[in-house]
Amino acid sequence: MNRSPVGNTERVNWLEFTLLHTSGPCSLRLHTGLGDTVEVGPCLVTDRTIFCPPDTVAPPGTRLVLPSGETVRVVAAHFLDAAGTALPEHWQLDVTRRPHETPRHGLCRPRSALRRV
Repeated sequence: MNRSPVGNTERVNWLEFTLLHTSGPCSLRLHTGLGDTVEVGPCLVTDRTIFCPPDTVAPPGTRLVLPSGETVRVVAAHFLDAAGTALPEHWQLDVTRRPHETPRHGLCRPRSALRRV
């Protein structure tokens, strides 16, 4: 397979992008909330962030099972479109390694730290 040089990501789709920039993208299992799981991939996994294809549906609170078998919970989901960059559109899922923790919404600071205007 011919690979274009790193940094040359013009007009690539999500699958091509993951194959160009990792040694092996992986698939995850997503809990649907209906008692079953769906395979999602290819994904790029870091410690607290997972990058997924643009057709992924994983709102905050969704549980994901990593290839290692570890379960994580989505705390924020951001759709990133190409917006004139060389990156393909994709989802960025911020996750917590504490799957039973309820996602907090709103500001990250305690209320006492907020100043009144």
